[in-house]
Amino acid sequence: LLNANIRYHQVHHIIADGNFVFVLAEGQLNGRNYGFYDLYRLDDGLIAEHWDSRRPVPANTASGLGIF
Repeated sequence: LLNANIRYHQVHHIIADGNFVFVLAEGQLNGRNYGFYDLYRLDDGLIAEHWDSRRPVPANTASGLGIF
């Protein structure tokens, strides 16, 4: 995603447990709506590792509930 145009609009959840922090955010990637999932491992107050995933926001879901 070196040339990706990512814009964050809202952070929905931040969950911390020990030295791990999970963030669920909403935004756009190249003009399309996405949910962004990031997991960080901290070491001595600094980010030591980072994993991420993203999911396009569907127009609707089977349950009728949104992904956020």
